[in-house]
Amino acid sequence: MKNFTDELLAQFSKQITDSVFCFIQNDRALLKKYLDLVAEKGLQPVNSHIAQAVAQQYGLTNSGVENKNPKSCLIQSYSELQ
Repeated sequence: MKNFTDELLAQFSKQITDSVFCFIQNDRALLKKYLDLVAEKGLQPVNSHIAQAVAQQYGLTNSGVENKNPKSCLIQSYSELQ
């Protein structure tokens, strides 16, 4: 069972950033706040801040692998975390 949960969490960690952006785009209130921030601060700084916050919150690090096929329409790519 431990092998399964280790594999599951490793796979989930790789795409957690994409999952967070999907969560934002599917929640009207969060999406409005996100779009307001992007209008004020710019897309790259907002997305970078979110990605860094996700990594810090869950104690993950950048794996060096760039995923260029996110499910979220809010990002064009993301770094997989480990």
